[in-house]
Amino acid sequence: MDQNGVDVDDWEQPAVGDRPPVYYPGHGQPPHQDEDFWQLALTFVREVNWTEPWLLALISFHLTVLCLILLFRGSEQLQAVVFVTIGIIALSAEKINEWAATNWRSFAGQQYFDSAGVFISVVLSVPIILNGLLIVMLWLKGAATMLVKVKRAQLRQRSKEAKNTTAATAAATPAAPASTSSKKDN
Repeated sequence: MDQNGVDVDDWEQPAVGDRPPVYYPGHGQPPHQDEDFWQLALTFVREVNWTEPWLLALISFHLTVLCLILLFRGSEQLQAVVFVTIGIIALSAEKINEWAATNWRSFAGQQYFDSAGVFISVVLSVPIILNGLLIVMLWLKGAATMLVKVKRAQLRQRSKEAKNTTAATAAATPAAPASTSSKKDN
């Protein structure tokens, strides 16, 4: 219980003024308005127990997805399967957060899951979005490479056609009569 009689182990922190409830790692005091992003990020990283098995499994999942993306970078079909799969997971993040907030005691050492979904966004959705962005970048690179190949083939074809047209035009025109120069006898 905190000073206001609110159980800090509840699903969300109490709202302050008109602001929505926000997760503060370790359920400490809310940060001051003048703290910068990097200080908050560092506090977040320090307060999370990164050795919990479920977090290690989640990190392993993200690294596995990254390896699959890099391994399948030559296969757009397999990349599409990975992209759709991680997209479904990202879309399910809200439901995953709700379930985790209700059942956190069965797998986590502390309550990380708030109603705003900040923690689940940081550890699940952001890495998934970055992996999805990597897939899109690989697709764009592949499309650009294909565009260059097609354009080069078009230019080669035009060059070949131009040479053939020039050769055909030269062969089709009658040869000019050879001018015979007569030498004057002195």
